Amino acid sequence: MEMEPWDPSLTMRECLRRRRAWPWPEKRRAAMSHFLFLYTNGRIDELNFDGVRAALSERGHHCDKMEPCLSDIPNVPGGSNRMHWSTLFEPESVHYRFREAMVGAHLAEVQPDVLVVCQDWHPLSRQPVMVARDLGITTVCVLGEGFFIEESEYYWGEAPIVDYMLVWGNLHREVFTKRGYPADRMRMTGAARMDAYAGFHPSIGRSEFFWRLGWESSVDKKIVTFATQPFGDQGPVEALNDGKRESLRLLVEGARRLGFLLVVKVHPLEDGASSCVDYAEFQRCNRDCVRVINIGTHEEDIDIHTAMYHSEVWCAYSSSTLLEARLMGKPAVELNLTGLPSVIHLGEQGVCAYAASAEELDQCLSAGMAGRPLGTRSGLQWALDRWLPGRFDGLNTERAVQTLDEIAGGRWQPTSELPASMPVRMLPSLVG
Repeated sequence: MEMEPWDPSLTMRECLRRRRAWPWPEKRRAAMSHFLFLYTNGRIDELNFDGVRAALSERGHHCDKMEPCLSDIPNVPGGSNRMHWSTLFEPESVHYRFREAMVGAHLAEVQPDVLVVCQDWHPLSRQPVMVARDLGITTVCVLGEGFFIEESEYYWGEAPIVDYMLVWGNLHREVFTKRGYPADRMRMTGAARMDAYAGFHPSIGRSEFFWRLGWESSVDKKIVTFATQPFGDQGPVEALNDGKRESLRLLVEGARRLGFLLVVKVHPLEDGASSCVDYAEFQRCNRDCVRVINIGTHEEDIDIHTAMYHSEVWCAYSSSTLLEARLMGKPAVELNLTGLPSVIHLGEQGVCAYAASAEELDQCLSAGMAGRPLGTRSGLQWALDRWLPGRFDGLNTERAVQTLDEIAGGRWQPTSELPASMPVRMLPSLVG
């Protein structure tokens, strides 16, 4: 049977008709399953997905990568043809309908058995999930974003609409169950990206690490690394920005007073346009004791695992990197000068140290550089029970791969019905 050429303007009804009429290739029937991974979040998705994809491929499955499908629309009468993710919050817009047709045509042409996303609350992922379900393609979320401040705002208050959820731990399962997602469609597999912290060995030694930073003559000094974080709409913008600038100022003063070197690890989503700090200028003004790595780019010349390995103390706002530092055996300090609530009170629970003033910060950094523990064993276990499957064994990726293999092979058969497919919710704060 000859396949018809695809036209991106086809309606979803036509996509569905043609997809069902296409023959599955004979070699596909005899081979393992075909997984299509949707990447929408740059480096973050790479950390979540790349290891899972590689392990599935080793098992004989076919794994492809799908980009967000944000192409400009040709010949839009009386309007802009520019496609941007923010235009996808309006299901009746021409941009939304055009991308829906593009995604439908692509999925019908590629014919995956399983579409894998790292979340399905944002339209970049939610729309393809809805299209895939219409086309009869199994959908799975391997959860990529795990930490939150306010439970009601996590996942934008939504319930997933995928066929299966691979969540990190008990907390996520509780949250989604309360929102009506069936418990028998969820499985706790942990965070695949955290496996890197189990027995990690860097590709570069300490001397080369210092040399790359231009500190080859200071290799005997201790390093404190501060991991930045974009705040988005988590609170009053100006107050949060003031807190970020004050945090950097106190860390620089501490570096000069206590004699350590400060590395600032810029979050991959905090680019120059969205940041309140000019990191290049910040480094230039404090070059005696400061280096900034990965400024406004998803490319990592020094990855986060290597930076953490060579640091004596890891410092961050309330985020998952504090738990990751503990998993690598590093002293961790939660620095809170922004007024934001702590993520599940990591510091208060003993997962790490907590500093909300210059004096507390000095005490924590001095203790950490002296090799004294900044967290408790019980605090770490509390976090593992809440955020992960109760343990850290470096097997999160393997659990995810085994589960995906079960799904593709039809060995995981939930009995509950899926929640009704909902349209993408309008998020006014993100639409200008």
